[in-house]
Amino acid sequence: MSSDEAFFQKLVSIYYIESKERIQEIANLLMSLEKTKDSEEQKNIIQVIFREIHSLKSASRSVNLPHIENIFKALEDVYSVFSKKELNPTREHLDILHKINDVLDRLISGSHDRDKVTQEEEKISHLFNQLQQLNLVGEEFSYKAVEKSAPKQHAESHKEEDTVRISSEKVNALLVNAEEMLTTRLSLLQIVTDLSSFKDEIEADLKRWDKFYREKNVLLNEEAHAQNKKNNDQELRKKFVDYIAWSEESIKQIELKLRDVTASLEHELHGFSHYVDNLLEDTKKLLLWPFSTILYVLPRIIRDLSHSMNKEINLVIEGAEVEIDKRILETMRDIILHLVRNAVDHGIEVPQERKRQGKPEMGRIKISAHQLSGNEIEITIADDGAGININEIKASALKQGMITKALADTMTNEQAINLIFNSGISSSKIITDLSGRGLGMAIIRDKLDQIGGEIALTSQAHKGTTFKIKLPLTLATFKGLLIEAVNQQFLIPTANIERILRIDQKDISTVENTETIAYEGKTLSLVWLSDLLGIKRNENNVHDNESLFLSVIIITSVDKKIAFVVDNILNEQEILVKNFSKPLIKVKNVSAAAIASSGRPIPILNCLDLLQCRVTKPHITASKEDPSLKNTKILLVEDSFTTRTLLKNILELGGYQVSAASDGLDAWNTLKTNDYAIVVSDVEMPRMNGFQLTQKIRNDKKLGNLPVILITSRESQDDKERGIDAGANAYLPKSTFDSGRLLEIIKRLQV
Repeated sequence: MSSDEAFFQKLVSIYYIESKERIQEIANLLMSLEKTKDSEEQKNIIQVIFREIHSLKSASRSVNLPHIENIFKALEDVYSVFSKKELNPTREHLDILHKINDVLDRLISGSHDRDKVTQEEEKISHLFNQLQQLNLVGEEFSYKAVEKSAPKQHAESHKEEDTVRISSEKVNALLVNAEEMLTTRLSLLQIVTDLSSFKDEIEADLKRWDKFYREKNVLLNEEAHAQNKKNNDQELRKKFVDYIAWSEESIKQIELKLRDVTASLEHELHGFSHYVDNLLEDTKKLLLWPFSTILYVLPRIIRDLSHSMNKEINLVIEGAEVEIDKRILETMRDIILHLVRNAVDHGIEVPQERKRQGKPEMGRIKISAHQLSGNEIEITIADDGAGININEIKASALKQGMITKALADTMTNEQAINLIFNSGISSSKIITDLSGRGLGMAIIRDKLDQIGGEIALTSQAHKGTTFKIKLPLTLATFKGLLIEAVNQQFLIPTANIERILRIDQKDISTVENTETIAYEGKTLSLVWLSDLLGIKRNENNVHDNESLFLSVIIITSVDKKIAFVVDNILNEQEILVKNFSKPLIKVKNVSAAAIASSGRPIPILNCLDLLQCRVTKPHITASKEDPSLKNTKILLVEDSFTTRTLLKNILELGGYQVSAASDGLDAWNTLKTNDYAIVVSDVEMPRMNGFQLTQKIRNDKKLGNLPVILITSRESQDDKERGIDAGANAYLPKSTFDSGRLLEIIKRLQV
């Protein structure tokens, strides 16, 4: 077997493991969808299922399984209908979707078996027909099985991996600690035996006291007889003195033994703590996988993408051996894939452009990982491409109403470039099948926040773009600062704390109704943590006392920095993290909980939420109301009657008014006499093609800003660049046409 074949087989093995996990997750989500009656929750679950299916579709394409990819394409259409029409699935819908999921599970497991593939494809086709009969999807959504399925590369049987390979060194370390803890266990058993003997001695002492007490009562009762009084007094005193002497000696002996037991316990506790710490660290190491685990898929993806776009790209990987928590790696897989796709799509230039700029014709993407001090890993994804166009980022933010023209003119490059992390902001000149929708970077920041990571971005025009991602090495424990706000305790991740201050209240200034303090020559917003968390504080303790000193924590994340007032700062702790389960998957301002030594849970604050919640928006303009779909007119330009009918049905099902033109010239004449919100056009047409039509629209004073979407079978990078040069807003290839994405893009272009 050649190295390429070996690599491909390894890639296929990873695909099977990941796909089985995602299929199971979809099954769980379908059950959750069936249980909940809340429409907003149903909508959220459908979105999660859609993302899982989209990932599975891409993964199936990567390992050359078109028959499975085609099923996921059809499923995307189904869930897109649920999402776009805000249609809640019925019990019948869910029954069929469960069956499709079950067949997919079997199909993936037996995808090397041609007979099984054929049988399962027939079942899938039947199930999609049932969905069609329920009027969930139209004719354009019907599933078509691809021509003969399993490729030769998959002829070998696949063995599912239910185990994880662990080095003998890690197992030996665990065994040593387990043996040491066995010794401690025996010592503790002896201490328990000693304590039991103390219990017996104390019980004997109590019995002796009881006997003395009873004898004393007898003697006192006999005291009434005068003739015995003197003798009774003497006997009582003798018994009391004897008891005190015995009791004193007994207490001394117990005290000595207790000292020995306490010393033994302290010794064993010290040793036990050491073994527990080692055991915890060794157990964490079992979950540490090499960074290379998630990189196997990248060379193939970059190769396929770069070839489809007529680009040449060299992938460089460093630090592949660095070990990271498996759970973190699973999150990072999608993040790295997204960033790499962005770099290939609109980062690296085509060879001709690179040569013109004096660059090597082959672009370069470098992914590296190295361990920082302590429990931190830094992953860097860098390219030597065109860099991010700051003016385009500002223009996108202006269009979305996130900033004003005045603010855009005064923003630093660093502030402007970090706008890309807001939802809806994209640096892509055009919406394509790979990028331009403005969602990815916002999702990436949200995912990193969930695992305690941070991302920083730098970019230079014509030099390239670099993303630096800081991550915890493991997820089990982390260091946090324990603080109090109105008698309630919270933990703030130490990694997000820049500095702790004591300030005089007289140093607080008010700027535009916002309290601020001076810090390192700059003005920082000052926020009372209790106010932000919705905890009522006693105002009398604050503003009435001009000399009051306040405890302030400077919290930072990427490009944001704010000062927070807390009531008390207790100490730094390394604590065990307990992530939330349903229904508390996402709680505003709180990322997880920690367990205190008392057993009480303590909320861990989400610093990114804190910083975002407090960001004032004096410059943000009111968002535009979404135009009524029934009043949105679209001009569809397509010379093929069949394709024109298909697209017209899709758009009308989406709620739009659609007029059709048979070619570019017909469309141009129609545009001069009618008003339209968007033009959706083919490229190859008689009399006037789509590029020419787009150019005429852009050159017209009245129509210059009219959005144009090109849908075409011409998919080369040269054609895409012609679309960009002509002024198209989106360029979608017919080979990967997605009706849900088309409707999504139209909605975005209406803003």
